[in-house]
Amino acid sequence: MKFLIRSGPMIALFAVLLCLCAPQAGAWGRDVYKVEGLEAERMAADAVTAKRQALDHLYKEALSRLFRRLARSGDVVRLPLPTRARAEALVASFNVTSEETGATRYAVKAVVNFDRDRVAELFYRSGVQIHDKPGPQVLIIPVHVTAGGVELYDDTPEWSAALAEAIRAERLVKLELAKGSMQDRLEPAERLLALDRVSLDYLRVRHSAQGALIAEYTDATQDAPARFRLAGDSGAGRFEKSVLIAPDVENPFAYAAGLIPEWLDDNWKQMQSHGAYAGVLINGMPLDPPAAPREQTIAIPASAGQAMPELRLAVVQPAMEITPAGKPDPAPAPAVTPVAAPVSAPVPDNAVSTITLEVEGGADQLSISRALARAGPVTAFELRGDGTAQHVVLWYRKDREGLFRALSQNGISIEQNLASNNWRIIFR
Repeated sequence: MKFLIRSGPMIALFAVLLCLCAPQAGAWGRDVYKVEGLEAERMAADAVTAKRQALDHLYKEALSRLFRRLARSGDVVRLPLPTRARAEALVASFNVTSEETGATRYAVKAVVNFDRDRVAELFYRSGVQIHDKPGPQVLIIPVHVTAGGVELYDDTPEWSAALAEAIRAERLVKLELAKGSMQDRLEPAERLLALDRVSLDYLRVRHSAQGALIAEYTDATQDAPARFRLAGDSGAGRFEKSVLIAPDVENPFAYAAGLIPEWLDDNWKQMQSHGAYAGVLINGMPLDPPAAPREQTIAIPASAGQAMPELRLAVVQPAMEITPAGKPDPAPAPAVTPVAAPVSAPVPDNAVSTITLEVEGGADQLSISRALARAGPVTAFELRGDGTAQHVVLWYRKDREGLFRALSQNGISIEQNLASNNWRIIFR
């Protein structure tokens, strides 16, 4: 049967199945403001104290989970510290599902529903963008590379158990672990490790998922540390990320598996930042493709009496405001004509390259200008924003890798924006 799916008239049917599964990313109706599976148990001198301590922990845990679910991992620290009082101010309903009381003991299980508008207001005041669109369902395929070969599914019980525990985390992206049924095992390990599109799609469709990823753990050797790779289709496009596991990590399986929810959620939230349908694919094409400026090479002619290119600083756009969820977006501000403030700088007599970078966070123009000025390959730059730089255009010499290294040495990290296929900088 598997062979028939790959060839002959069944190809059309298979393509239809792919189309049906692909665009369902945000249509599940999951309530992302509901936190379930909360448990707390405390013992104290008396039942009243034990109950207070247990509920304190439960409220703080509920708010912590909500923050991790709705904010990017790098933004969670910008939100206020979770406390019971702060959580109670945001709660819409608190439902106790199980309760046990003793003379000195109290145990409780509960479900907490948070008020969407109040949570959105808190995020707005903290300057953190809220991400509450449910993500795709993604199939996680356990792969364990050992000295003796490649093990899949429950053939590697310790790795599979770590994955099963990690994907229980309630995030926007819904994760499912492939158990390794007889039909699943029709796909050989060689094809999965090579990220064969047909093999991943076959498993994805079988499990009614929007994405399929291999969670590949490679054991350490005498010459190299252990390595973890998450790769395949994230349900919103191609995804591949890997990390080396330090030898002193106490539980390397649990550490590696714990990266999966964070990586995929951050990837999905990054997609959300670029429009209502960003990240939703139809036949591999984005439903709402963002405009992506492309890198190009330009030549700056030499000018008599000058040693550097013109340094251009412009303020052309108002700062972006975060609109609380549930409130209509304000009318777009009228376009502002760029006003350049030229400053004298050396002009090279050779060609340089230019690249447009998005700016993560709210770095002020003075700080980011100083960091850019210290980067050797940078010959000119232009900031666009109002008080904070939202986009930076760089003119630089040498290769792009050399530019990125120089920026990193001056406190600016570089990462690729998967939604716009553009580069973004994070000012630290």
